[in-house]
Amino acid sequence: MKEFYHKYSLIIALCVTLLLGFIMRLFIPLQDVECSKSKNTCFIYSRNIISGETELINEFKLSDIRELKSNYEKDSPHSGSYKIYVYLYNGETIELESGTNKGKRAQEICRNMLNTDNFILKGNFWIP
Repeated sequence: MKEFYHKYSLIIALCVTLLLGFIMRLFIPLQDVECSKSKNTCFIYSRNIISGETELINEFKLSDIRELKSNYEKDSPHSGSYKIYVYLYNGETIELESGTNKGKRAQEICRNMLNTDNFILKGNFWIP
């Protein structure tokens, strides 16, 4: 009986943790990136999942990009992820908030941001 209670309490704890994580995620805004090669612009928006409202938080010209880099950060909140940084000629560094767990995906995002005519990256960088 004691063994059953222990397994049952572990399952309940796991379910409560997952539910709390899901609810917390609803209140954390996602970041969307939209770049247009033909217009030479990139916009970074913050999007609230619950209300659906978006807010422009940064914009820059594609021609102002000096370098795009992805760095592996093992101490990130995502317990090890590749963060993407945009380095501009004016010295400004823009960190894209979400990361990805694969270096190949991070490189794909960097390449597509510069080379795709209408590049859109919605909220979750983990999923291609």
